[in-house]
Parts: sequence; structure tokens; C-alpha cells
Amino acid sequence: MKKSTISPFSIIGAIFAVVGVVFLMVGIIVFAEKKNFMKNAQPISAVITDIQSHYERRANGKSNIEHETYVEYEIDGQKRESILGYYSSGMYVGQEIQVFYNPEHPNRIEVDTPFLPLIFTGMGGVFAVLGFAFLAVQIKKSALRKRLISDGEQLCGVITSIVMDTNIRINGRHPYRAECEVTDPFSGAKYLFRSDIIMKDISGMEGMSVTVYADRNDRSKYYVDIYAAAEQYNEENAIHDYR
Repeated sequence: MKKSTISPFSIIGAIFAVVGVVFLMVGIIVFAEKKNFMKNAQPISAVITDIQSHYERRANGKSNIEHETYVEYEIDGQKRESILGYYSSGMYVGQEIQVFYNPEHPNRIEVDTPFLPLIFTGMGGVFAVLGFAFLAVQIKKSALRKRLISDGEQLCGVITSIVMDTNIRINGRHPYRAECEVTDPFSGAKYLFRSDIIMKDISGMEGMSVTVYADRNDRSKYYVDIYAAAEQYNEENAIHDYR
């Protein structure tokens, strides 16, 4: 029974789609909370009293400079100090800025920055579109592959070369493609095909046989079953160490 294979592009598409949807949701939530806060918020002048900087290490190991902006403002004659939760490169200590506060919770202040939810929704939209576009293409290719395997012409090809695709990098690695040649047993005509990308190192498979499924009416529509060939190669070259 033929094992189902998942294209690396399908995984990339799914990741992009999930990230995009998450960013969209965050943007919508931030926008809703901002709109709800600004509905009853009151403007007031505040003075920046301190800007503290510190390095924050990210998951990828790189460090990023984060800033905390402290401001002082006065409500009903009472001075208050709070962290603004916002920073821009043009800010400096002693600068007077306009902030908004909630009369029911005067310690909560914000600045009117509508671009923040727009950033999340914009990035989310881009990621989601790219992700679902990737998935749509892979679903279409998967449907074609199933049709070719089911109803197409089964040809026997020979792998003539293995090419590393340096235009693509997944998890720091370049995938491989197999170039193969099929000779028509009746006419002697030669046909050249190329496989989809595969993350396994298939550099030793040159000269091996590989099955090619082609449309009976249009051989430009084809599928090189490099996954089955790679599985056979691994089985034939497996080392059974019983030491």
C-alpha cells in the first residue's frame, strides 16, 4: 500500500495560515479593546519621567532591545505615575505628551495609536493569504497526483541526476530534486521529467529506476514518484547492525 506523503510546501502553507489567523485574531481583539477603552477615555497631558531599556532574548537566540516608558500625570490634583506601555524612537525624558485615562481606573493610561492593531491585522492578512494560497496550490497538485496515479500512464524512468534546490531552504536545509529520463519502448522517443522537492538526501540514487505517472493525452502533466523510489533505496541500503 502506497504511503501518503506530505509536501514541505503544505507544511509551510499550514504554518503561514495558522500564524496569519492568530495575528488577525490578535489584531481584532486589540482593536476591540482599544475602541472600548477610548469610548469612555479622557485626554490628559503627561510628562515622560523615565525611559528604561533592557535586552530581551527571543526564542531564536537573538536579543532585542525593549523599552519601558514611565510618565507622570495629574488627575483632580493628585499626581500619578504609570508605565505607558508604548515607546517610539522620538520620545525623550521631559517630553510632554497626550495620553488617555479611564475615569473608573485612572491608573490605566494609553496613547491613541490606531496603527498597532492595523499592524497585527495587516501582517495577519498577508500571512493568511500566503498560507491559504500555498495550501490551495498543494491541494490542487495533490488532486492531480492522485488522478495520475489512478488513471495515468505508468512509465519506467531512470534517474539521471540529483539536484539540490538552493532556491529553497527549509529548517536550514536545501531540498533535493531528481532529474529522470523515460524512453518510449515503441517509438524510442526520450522524455525528461523532474520530481517534486524531497527533504531526504537522495544524492546516491542516480541511476536508479523511478516510476513516472503521466497523463495519457498530455505527458507534460506528470508525477515522478520520488518518495517510493527513496523508500526502496533506503530499504536496499539499510544497514542491519546486530553487534
